[in-house]
Amino acid sequence: VDSYTLSDVQQAVAQQVFVRLHLPHARVLLQSYDHLVQQYDAIVAIESLGHAADAAVTLHHWAGHLRPEGLVVIIDEVFRPEVSPAHPEIQQFMQFWRFSVLLQRARVEALASAAGLHIAAWDVLSERYHVPNRPDDMCDHLLRAYQEQGAHPGYIGGILLEKFYNRGWVDYVLMVLRSRSVRGRYAAQA
Repeated sequence: VDSYTLSDVQQAVAQQVFVRLHLPHARVLLQSYDHLVQQYDAIVAIESLGHAADAAVTLHHWAGHLRPEGLVVIIDEVFRPEVSPAHPEIQQFMQFWRFSVLLQRARVEALASAAGLHIAAWDVLSERYHVPNRPDDMCDHLLRAYQEQGAHPGYIGGILLEKFYNRGWVDYVLMVLRSRSVRGRYAAQA
C-alpha cells in the first residue's frame, strides 16, 4: 500500500495508523498523486480529483499506473448538471478550494473516457448518508467572520460547500473507473 499526500501532518497520522494496523509494508509518500511510483491494482482518491491542477492529466496518469484489470475509486463532491461553473459563488468556491474544474457527471465521464477509462459504478452516497452541514444563516455568519478575519481560504470554501449542499447543488459520489479494455474483455466473455 502506498499513500500519497502533500501534507506532512496527514503523512504522520497515516504512518501511525499503519503501525497500529500492523501494515509494515505500507508507505506514506510525501509527494503528489500526479507522480505515482509504480503500478497499482487500485488507486483510491478521496476528495482529490477536483483539486488536481489538471484533472484530465491526473486521470491519464492514474490510468497509466493501473495493473491489468485495476481500478480507480474516486469519492468526491460532484455538482449537479444544472449548476453553472460560471456562477459567481461557484467561481469563488473553486478559487478558495483550489478546484481546477467543477466536477459534474458529464465532465467526469468525458475526462475518464479520454483517459481510456469507463465508469463501472456511480453511487450517490449523499442520497443514502447524511452529509452534515450547518443552516444557511449560520454559514452566512461564519462566512462573514472568516472573511473579516482573513481565515484560510479552505475554511471559506468549506462554508460555501455547505451552502451548496443546502441548496441541493452538489452530491457526494463514489465512482469506480475501469480500463475500457477490461470492459471489452468482459463483454467478449459474456
